[in-house]
Amino acid sequence: MVSWYGFTIPFFSSQCNSRRGSYSEKYSSLSTWYSRWDLRILQDVKLANKSTLQLSFDVLNLGNLISSEWGVRQFPTNSQPLGVTVDGTGNPTYNFDPNLKSTFSYDASLLSRWQMQIGARYIFK
Repeated sequence: MVSWYGFTIPFFSSQCNSRRGSYSEKYSSLSTWYSRWDLRILQDVKLANKSTLQLSFDVLNLGNLISSEWGVRQFPTNSQPLGVTVDGTGNPTYNFDPNLKSTFSYDASLLSRWQMQIGARYIFK
């Protein structure tokens, strides 16, 4: 893990150390590891006329239901930490934004939340 002016870069430092002297794969450091577990329970109910009623119960992103830290997507922060301005004589001045404290931000969309749904399907025979 690398910390530079309070800016922590855990993934990029390990990526750079393992690739020293060579090229990194395309898109290899765009996002952190993300896993999502879904659960589906199905029950078929046979009816008198040989048709079937299928009942379903789904939990999407089961890990997030168990713990709020699991199944949460993170995206890279899309702001530039370093800025440069050039004065009238052509001398560059570099500045760093010390307010940026992390390289990734949490996604608050439905992809990072658990969801539950029930369903019924009638199968003709």
